[in-house]
Parts: sequence; C-alpha cells; structure tokens
Amino acid sequence: MSEPRKIGRKDLNAYRRLRVAMLDEAPWAFASLPYIELSSHPSVVQQWLDDPGNELVVIDHPEKRGELASAVGIQRETKTQFRHKAVAWGVYTLPEYRGQGLGEAAMRYAIEVARSWGGVETLLLHVTGVASEALELYSQIGFETWGVEPDCVRLHGESYDVHRMRLSL
Repeated sequence: MSEPRKIGRKDLNAYRRLRVAMLDEAPWAFASLPYIELSSHPSVVQQWLDDPGNELVVIDHPEKRGELASAVGIQRETKTQFRHKAVAWGVYTLPEYRGQGLGEAAMRYAIEVARSWGGVETLLLHVTGVASEALELYSQIGFETWGVEPDCVRLHGESYDVHRMRLSL
C-alpha cells in the first residue's frame, strides 16, 4: 500500500479524475455533482491549495501509475472565532480498495496535518447515514457523533440523514 501524502502539483489532474469518480459514484455523500463541479478543475484546486489553511491528503493508486485511490480534504475555519476548528471533506476511497486500510491511513494522516496547524483543537466531518462503513471507521478512529440532521440531503427524490461528527485533537 502506498503511504498517504500531501497532494502535489503533478497530482492535480489525477485528483480531478478521482473527484469526478467520487461525485459520480456517491452523489448523495457530497455537496456537488460532477457536471457542475467547478472546483475539480486543476487550476481551481491549486488556487485553493495555495492557502495554508487547506490541504488534500492522497494515496496513490496501487496499480495505476499517476492515479489516486484515496483522498481526504481538510480546511481550517477562516473566521476568527472558529479558527480552533478544521473540517474534513471529500473523504473517498475507490470501491475496489475499500476495507484495505487506505481510507483510514489517509484520515489519520489528515488528522496529523490538522494537529500541526497551531491552535486547531477540533476536527469536524459530516457523513451520510447510509455510509455505515464510513461511520464505523470514523468511530473507531475516535470521532463522536454529536448530532444527526434528518432529511439533510435530497437527491433524485431520495432523502438522506447526515451525521455530524467531531474529533478532539
């Protein structure tokens, strides 16, 4: 298994492909759809990454050189009164590599990155209730559910609850 690492400029096109795959496979889990997802464009991702309060953790595809198999985005809150918090977003592992530790390794690395940001004490994430394996993984890592928003996401006539989780760093 490849080790988690921070994304580099050379990875931007590979990340775009992974982002489109995640939005296509599980649109109910993310706040965007692939056909309207402008932030997947490599130049927009690079601009976002130029801010020191943003980071993407990735794991290389085990079989396809130049491709990615897993990713976790983290973003520090920008408002002064919330700077003690960061948010994990866009957490995804290709389906064929789930259950092999890639998602956990990427999340644990992202947690360490958030810890390295001076003053960040809490990492938040949101996960759709139908993603039971993800909920279980986050709980094992130490995240606690502090609330559930019923009917948070509606897509194609389906309603999804979202679990709000936090990890004290």
